[in-house]
Amino acid sequence: MGYLDNETIYKKYDPSGMQKSIKDFPDQIESAWDEVSQLAVPTHYLNVKNVIVLGMGGSGIAGSLAKAYCFQKLNKPFEVIKDYKLPSYIDSSSLVIAISYSGGTEETIATFNEAASKGCKLFAISTGGEIESLARKFKCPHFKVEYNSLPRASLGYLFIPVLGFLSKLKFINLDGQEVLEAINNLRDFQMKVEPNIPTGQNEAKQLAEKLKGYLPISVASGILAPVASRLKAQFNENSKSFAVAEEMPEMCHNFLQGLDFPDRVKDRIMTIFIQSRYDHPRTVLRFQAVQNILKKKGLKYQIIELQCKGAELAEMLHYIHFVDYVSYYLAMMEQTDPWPMDMITYLKKFLEENK
Repeated sequence: MGYLDNETIYKKYDPSGMQKSIKDFPDQIESAWDEVSQLAVPTHYLNVKNVIVLGMGGSGIAGSLAKAYCFQKLNKPFEVIKDYKLPSYIDSSSLVIAISYSGGTEETIATFNEAASKGCKLFAISTGGEIESLARKFKCPHFKVEYNSLPRASLGYLFIPVLGFLSKLKFINLDGQEVLEAINNLRDFQMKVEPNIPTGQNEAKQLAEKLKGYLPISVASGILAPVASRLKAQFNENSKSFAVAEEMPEMCHNFLQGLDFPDRVKDRIMTIFIQSRYDHPRTVLRFQAVQNILKKKGLKYQIIELQCKGAELAEMLHYIHFVDYVSYYLAMMEQTDPWPMDMITYLKKFLEENK
């Protein structure tokens, strides 16, 4: 029996129940889709010329995923802002979507207020907090998240409402059948990576074991590019581990030349290639070339190429679910509780004290 097959470690190192929040992911998506389908959409929103999503951290990744999904489906510019200020071009013809699980993210509050001052069309997603209060003040639609967890563990409630809202506006063509397909795929996949599945048959556990002690560099392209960022963030927050994310094909124009020094770091690097059925054919060749280079230099890498049923949304969610489980198992390998956020809590307290 492998270390990750010992059920006592989950009780010991996950007392707050991160495992349950990860397991809830398909249910989150189903519930969020049903709820956003009931949301009223103001008719004057139909004439917007661009879409901007505001969000940070676990909330911000929802915007990045939405942008990737909409990249070839939405005939309007789409941007994700993760800062205190908006671009100067944003005006009353812009749709601005604020995502803040807590409702108290100061960067998102600042940009949401600025968007309101510019007369933008607004939509907000939060559990409550100041974002909900501002949504009432600005008389804009608000999707209230009724799920008690952490932002990173509530992604279904943060990502799906963005797609649902854009679908209701008919900016993208996403129907319930495609969402249901993605949910069913996740539930089938989940039965292969849960803690009760032995390591020998569990791809998520196997990857976590291989990654222990290494600095992971996640690489992906196109619709899966934000999944590489999700892996990096989940390793940071759940596993309390350092990680890096790169995007293909951009990494071919700089990353490769930085593999020579220092030698001590090279020995601890593990590159993770997250490959999609939807990758551009030339990008597929680039993946192969980069892997050849790493092999010649004696650098370790892993290829994640999951067998996923369904269209793009199903694939995106499938990979997200996988990397979430990997980050959880890595936390167990490191014998650390994935729930606490001591460093970020300190930072927030510091900023609050210095307003």
